[in-house]
Amino acid sequence: MINAILDYLKDKKIAILGFGLEGKSTYNFLRRYLPDKEITIIDQNENIEKVDYENTKYVLGATYLDNLDKYEVVIKTPGICLIDKEYKCEIVSQFSLLLNFTAAFVIGVTGTKGKSTTTSLIYEIIKAQNDNVYLVGNIGIPIFDLIDDFNEDSIIVAEMSGHQLYDIKRSPNIGIITNLFEEHLDYFKTIDNYYHGKLNMFRYQSEDNYGIYLKDNDDLIHNIAKTNIKSTLIGLGKDNIKHNKIYLDDNEIFDLNLKRNLIGDFNSLNIMMALQVAKLLNLDLEKVRRTITNFKGLEHRMSLIATVNDINFYDDTLATIPAATQNSILAIPNIETLIIGGMDRNINYDSFIEFLANSKLENIICQPDTGKYIYESLVKNCSKNIYYIEKLEDAVDKAFEITKKNNAVLLSPAAPSYNVFKNYADKSKHYQEYILKHQNKN
Repeated sequence: MINAILDYLKDKKIAILGFGLEGKSTYNFLRRYLPDKEITIIDQNENIEKVDYENTKYVLGATYLDNLDKYEVVIKTPGICLIDKEYKCEIVSQFSLLLNFTAAFVIGVTGTKGKSTTTSLIYEIIKAQNDNVYLVGNIGIPIFDLIDDFNEDSIIVAEMSGHQLYDIKRSPNIGIITNLFEEHLDYFKTIDNYYHGKLNMFRYQSEDNYGIYLKDNDDLIHNIAKTNIKSTLIGLGKDNIKHNKIYLDDNEIFDLNLKRNLIGDFNSLNIMMALQVAKLLNLDLEKVRRTITNFKGLEHRMSLIATVNDINFYDDTLATIPAATQNSILAIPNIETLIIGGMDRNINYDSFIEFLANSKLENIICQPDTGKYIYESLVKNCSKNIYYIEKLEDAVDKAFEITKKNNAVLLSPAAPSYNVFKNYADKSKHYQEYILKHQNKN
């Protein structure tokens, strides 16, 4: 696998586009195997930490995209958008190189929501029965950090964002699309571009591959119908659940009444998709069931982080779209107060606002930027207690003031957190600090 990638790259003029986590991973990989190769690092940031190594050049600043055609191959970081731009050079990524040259078995998971949980669950299910499995991708581990360990018998479980999928020309052996909702329009420009990228999960599969998808999702069904797909498609949905048990091929395979950490109807669908992968891999289903019941779920996704003054505080900062927040509201018991709002990405919130108005919530605390629009809409037509509070610390103070004992507070932005914080984890960190402040008062 590594030799095939190196044979492709060794005689070409190479640039790395974007020098963040994945760009540095790519650079370290190239230096490990092609130490004398001239490599150009291209980044918009003029103040990146430069590498002290000969044969390394830099193109930095606002015009960083102007001369990509000087290179034969540009290895791109997914976060840099080249949609609607045309170049003569080959634009590749760690993912496309993996898919083009690997002999390993790749399981790819994408979706607007649910992909992180589903990816992690599939990995844990396989890991319990096979040591030669690796978790990579959008979940935080660049492929080239682990590629030295891969062999032809490896199973690679990869969380793949729309950014990572957009430029690939070969799809995974098993591809999963958990759902499709409107998101990332700041990057993809149009919803059609976004959906097109997601469908690359199936578009380049061969006849002996499998595509697993949520058949209850109308946008996903519509886009599958207009895509030429050669693989075997397996649609799963709510009608696979009968009497609170999951059925695959008309056989009962998992009892949702079992005690488990993954609560909520949406997590039942994530479990179902992981079970389908386990069946395709012929895993021991009794061991699979044990792994699922013991799986703790993801940090920052409906995580109960503290109980203070008999109030349960949940962190759901990974919920960056309305559908994710809506699912959490439906799943968390005794929820009374919601803290909502984040960076505006031009997503339509109207139907979600209607859901909030008719939900079991009693208190809704809105925050910049999206919360301003939600507040203005709700305060006119809703009998609930609606607040607009700019600072998260003040929002937590208000939550303590208004939430009754034995009930729950949920921080679930329904938007990214970059408008105020570094990322969702940074927002969660501050949220926990503000809660702890009240705990220390007691």
